[in-house]
Amino acid sequence: MEINKKKYYQLVIPILILTINLVIKYLYIDNRDIAGDEPFSIYWGQMSMKSIIDMLYNENNPPLHFFILHFIIKLFGVSALSVRIPSLIFSSLTAVIIYKIGSKYFTQIIGIGASLIFSFSTMHIFFSHEARVYPLFSLLTACLLYVYLGIIKNPSNRSNFYALFVLNVLLIYSHYFGIFVLFMEVFSLLILTERKQLLKPLALVMAAVVISYIPILFIFMHRLGVTTGNGTWVTTPGLGEIYGNLNRFLNTKYNMLVLIILLLAATISLTTQNKLKHQLTELLKNIYFKTIFIWFIVPYLTMFLVSFKVPMFVDRYILYTSIPFFLIIAVVLHYFFVKTKFIVIALSIFLISQTITMQINPDNNRRLKDVARIVSILKKEQTITFLAPDHAFMGFCYYYNLEYFMQAPNTINLLNTDRIFPINKKETALEIISKNTNHDKRPSCIYLQAGTEFIDPENGILKTIESQYKIHKVVHVFEIYDIHYFYN
Repeated sequence: MEINKKKYYQLVIPILILTINLVIKYLYIDNRDIAGDEPFSIYWGQMSMKSIIDMLYNENNPPLHFFILHFIIKLFGVSALSVRIPSLIFSSLTAVIIYKIGSKYFTQIIGIGASLIFSFSTMHIFFSHEARVYPLFSLLTACLLYVYLGIIKNPSNRSNFYALFVLNVLLIYSHYFGIFVLFMEVFSLLILTERKQLLKPLALVMAAVVISYIPILFIFMHRLGVTTGNGTWVTTPGLGEIYGNLNRFLNTKYNMLVLIILLLAATISLTTQNKLKHQLTELLKNIYFKTIFIWFIVPYLTMFLVSFKVPMFVDRYILYTSIPFFLIIAVVLHYFFVKTKFIVIALSIFLISQTITMQINPDNNRRLKDVARIVSILKKEQTITFLAPDHAFMGFCYYYNLEYFMQAPNTINLLNTDRIFPINKKETALEIISKNTNHDKRPSCIYLQAGTEFIDPENGILKTIESQYKIHKVVHVFEIYDIHYFYN
C-alpha cells in the first residue's frame, strides 16, 4: 500500500507543478507588446531554413530556437500567443525537472520547494512570455543537471551518457553560452575527486559533442571575433551585480532578506544545540549538493569575471544559473532546519514572501503598438519616416503593417514604398531627404528613435535631420521611444 501511495505522489505532484506553471504563465502571455529581441526571432523564424542558416553569421544565437519558431509559425502563425507558447511550455517543464532533481537526489520536500521557488520567480515568468531562446536554454540545463547527477549516482548506466550527449548537442545549438555548461560538466568531475573515474567517458562524450558542432564552428568563431572586436549593448557590471542578480532571481531584495533571516535563525538554533558543525559537515559531504553548488557558483562567477573583458552578465544570459541556485536554497533550508515540520514551515515562509512579490504580468516597458499608431497618425502620403537603429523596422512593422512583416525578406522594400526607411547613419538620412526635396520644398519627416545609444552615441542622425527643418516636435512613448516630427 505504501508503494502505491509513493507512486501516486510521484505522478500527481509533477502534474500539479506543471499545472501551476501553465496557469500562472499563460494568464498574461500575450498581454505585453512584441518588442525587444522578439521581433527579430519571429521575423527570421518565418524564413526558410537556408535563410536562417545564412543569417547566423550576423546573429549571436545558434539555429535551434529559430527552427522551432519556424515550424510553430507555419502551423499557428505569428500572433503573440503562437510564438510565445514554446517558451511557456519550456519554462513549465523546467519546473517539473527541478522537482525531479530534488526528489530523486535529495527529498520530496526539497523537490517541491525548489520547483515552487522557480515557479514563483518573476524573472522566469517574464521570459516565459517572450519568444526567445532563454526558457529552452534553462530547460536543457535542468535536464542536463538531472542526467549528470544520474551519472554521479550510477556511473555504469550507459544510457545516461547517451542522454548527456544529446542534451549537450541541443544546448550548444540553442545558445553559444552552452559552452559554460560544458565547461561545468568537466570542471565538476575535477573537483569531485571521488568520481574521477568518470573523466574518461565524459571526455569521449565531449569529443563527440565537439564533432557535432563542426557545422557551425566557423560561424561561432566569426561571431566571437565580432563580439570581442566591436562590443555589444551589454555594459561591464559593477560588483553589486553579483548580489543584485540573485535578488532578481528571487523577485526582490526583501525575499533574499527573508532567506538570510531564516538561515540565521536556524544557525542560532543549531549552535545552541551543538549541531551546527554536524549539519554543515553532512551538507558538504553530500556529493549531489557539491555538484549542484559547482553548477551554480562556477558559471555565475566566471561569467561575471569574463564580463570585465566581454560584458555578458545580464539577467537573460545568466538565467540558466538560477536552476541550481533554487535547488541550493531548498537543500540548505532542509539541512539547517533538520526536522520535517520545521523545514516545511521555513519553506512556506519563504514561498509566501516570494508569492507576495511575484508578478504574473511582468512588463517589458515597451509600447511598440502605441509607437506604430502615433507614426500612422502623423504620417502623410509624402512624409519621409526614418527608423533607427535599422533593425527597429521589425518591431515597428509588426504593428504598423503585419502583412508587410509576414512577407519577409521583402519587408524593407515594402516599407520603402511607404517612404519608411530603416537607417543607421546620418549620411543615409541626408541623402534620402535631398532626393525627396523639390525646389527647396521638403516633405515632412518623422524620425523614430528606438534606442540609438550604441549605433549613434553622438546623436548625429537627429542633429542632421534637425539642420534641414525649422519646426521640430517630439512625442515620447514609454520607455525608450522618441518620435520626432519635422516640418517647415
